[in-house]
Amino acid sequence: MYWETDNALYIDEPDVSKTTQDTYIGGGQGEAASFTVDATPDLTGATVATQLNTIGIAVSGASIFNDQEGAGDLDQAAGSLDWAGAHKGPGVYHYHLEPTPITSDDDSLVGILLDGVFIYGRQCNSTGGTPTDLDASGGHTSVTQYTDGVEEYHYHIINEVYAAGNYAYQPAYVLFAGPFQGY
Repeated sequence: MYWETDNALYIDEPDVSKTTQDTYIGGGQGEAASFTVDATPDLTGATVATQLNTIGIAVSGASIFNDQEGAGDLDQAAGSLDWAGAHKGPGVYHYHLEPTPITSDDDSLVGILLDGVFIYGRQCNSTGGTPTDLDASGGHTSVTQYTDGVEEYHYHIINEVYAAGNYAYQPAYVLFAGPFQGY
């Protein structure tokens, strides 16, 4: 229930509990953010833990957050996530889980993280299957559909179920837990 009823992106969800808070995207608040992303990530250094708040931008324009919610585990916010694995707060609509409107167990480009590394869905374009050589960050080096035959380091949503059960987005996969490789 993030879009106002007169918006073309509004989806009627009669079985979803509604809050009394203004949870519409935008909500008349005019929120905007800008980020600088390195065009050539430095993959030679040590890894860097992700911070709270925005760690990347999805192709939809929404923020990407890590697997934490505030000072705790994502479990404490699981009930507030919508069918796309996202919710609003603090002040910005953001994904924590595999964003199903963008990718659903495929090789689609999801977005770019703040370390300058692209993130793709759970499948690998170069092998046609789930990648088996991912590092601790969920990344590897291979050809993608956008690199014209040149291998490039990139992340994938890790094919490990975060939550299964009575969720609108089941099973659910964490979008990115980190750490960053490109700093």
